[in-house]
Amino acid sequence: MAGRTTERLPGIRFETETKQKDETLRMDIAVFVGFAAKGDLHKPTPVEDIHRFEEIFGGDLTLAREAETGRKVCAYLAPCVRLFFNNGGRRCWIIRVPHADGDGLVPFNAALFLDPELSDCGTDMVMAQADFLRYCSPSPRTLSGIHAALAVEEASIISVPDAIHLGWDRLPDVPQPKAPEANTTSVQAGQQVETCIGNDKRKEKGDKTNQAERTDLLQFFDCDRIPPPRPELSSTKPDDAGNFILRWTDVPDAVYVLEETVTEWSAATESYKGKEQSLLYNRPPNDYFYRVRAIVGCAESDWSDGVAVRVGPPVEWRQNEAAAYQNDALRTIHQALVRMCAARGDLFAVLTMPGHYRENEARVYADDLQKTAPAIGKFSGPTAQLEMSCAALYHPWLITHAEGDARVLRSVPPDGAVAGIMAKRAVERGAWIAPANENLQGCVALTPAISEELRLTLQEARINLIRQEPRGFLVLDADTLSSDRDLRPIGVRRLLMLLRRAALRLGGRYVFEPNDAALRRSVRRGFEALLADLHKRGALKGTTPAEAYQVVTDESVNTATSTDQGRFIAELRVAPSLPLTFLTVRMIQTGEHISLVEGAQ
Repeated sequence: MAGRTTERLPGIRFETETKQKDETLRMDIAVFVGFAAKGDLHKPTPVEDIHRFEEIFGGDLTLAREAETGRKVCAYLAPCVRLFFNNGGRRCWIIRVPHADGDGLVPFNAALFLDPELSDCGTDMVMAQADFLRYCSPSPRTLSGIHAALAVEEASIISVPDAIHLGWDRLPDVPQPKAPEANTTSVQAGQQVETCIGNDKRKEKGDKTNQAERTDLLQFFDCDRIPPPRPELSSTKPDDAGNFILRWTDVPDAVYVLEETVTEWSAATESYKGKEQSLLYNRPPNDYFYRVRAIVGCAESDWSDGVAVRVGPPVEWRQNEAAAYQNDALRTIHQALVRMCAARGDLFAVLTMPGHYRENEARVYADDLQKTAPAIGKFSGPTAQLEMSCAALYHPWLITHAEGDARVLRSVPPDGAVAGIMAKRAVERGAWIAPANENLQGCVALTPAISEELRLTLQEARINLIRQEPRGFLVLDADTLSSDRDLRPIGVRRLLMLLRRAALRLGGRYVFEPNDAALRRSVRRGFEALLADLHKRGALKGTTPAEAYQVVTDESVNTATSTDQGRFIAELRVAPSLPLTFLTVRMIQTGEHISLVEGAQ
């Protein structure tokens, strides 16, 4: 019997296709460490927009006030995160460190930002000690301060904006203000009062009226002789912005008069007259006194008891003067941060200096940091320049509009905006592209002004200057703190970080392979494919692959002795777009462990 065929009508069939995993390594994710109004301490928390940050960590946090001007000194974490997203950042991690305890602000020092058991570790010991504390110690624990960022494997940029505070002192407690004594105005025996009925007005003496006339008058003038009850006044506690609400109790058919003073009632001024029973006020920091009275017809009540309102913190904290500033804490934090970034190998530190630093102070600090940052360990002597290439220093500060009020200007450190530019460049063009010549969003001015005559001196000190140009505020330099000509460009260091991540991910595929010639050929092909892709994208210099990169896995690096010890070595030699010499990244596999070592050929 002939087979039956099934006919189908023309149509469209939809098939679900599994989405391929994105193999691109992200180099646009940052970590910010600093002070926040709320949130968990020392716990890395991801956020992908400023609204999520404010939901978890709150808005701007007031810490103290400037000694001379009385202006608020706020934490720099929130504005820096805001600038990060405004300048192209898409994702960052926040690590909140403590700024206060139950008694107010804590003394400002480096210990707020560092794990106590890692603060003095040399570069060659940071990762081993961190792993021991997290996994192998008798009481495993999470890390604190900047070292908590070691748990964020996807991050490649880190900044500590609140490390540049000048510190603060606690002023003596100021007692809460007491309102001046209120005088009474109700009718007393013997006082002359004015009474009215319709349009007829007359005056009388309370102590001269006979009893019969007094009784007759009370039938008509009781409402005028007896004042209405005085309202009871209260106030809410002012918030950080100086907003508070005054409320008073109801008096039927009354019109209320509210007076305000900062000294005595004799100097009080009328601030409100009407029938409302509550008012929202906003006042600058000071002590204010209020009282209210009710008017019903021709009668006036006594003034209420005075209410004192203090706008400003109950205990004032004063920022230390710039003239007395010592950068010991800042230098200690920056040194530890550079060591941590060099130890991990794929973190880049964005550093800034205090806003009052002029040209000479900035140059001295940059020189001092470069001389003292190398730690005791394998990165000492000339090789310490590898360590210093993991950080870049930026100056001066940015002046921006305060959040929610364009009339108020605020100066903030530039690390948030710079980190945003780095993230944007990594997404749009690649991590090896210099994060420079990009207009900084949200900046309206710079402080302090940098003399044009001293720009070259600061650039030679490897300080990346932010400058005002005709098309905006730009960073025209992209230098690390390394004096090595090949490692000085930020793009080169970021490329090596990307290469390190890619090598570790690719090298993990060969962990359990036998150490023979087949492994060498397989590793060489895998890394050549990786480097060929980077070459096509413009990360490497050279018109041919041989001019751009080399992968060495032969007997020149894998000697018989090394193989007998269970080691396999692959050398990746790359020529970044800027330097003319090859830079070498050596991958060493010992058993199940893979390590990478950098060096110049």
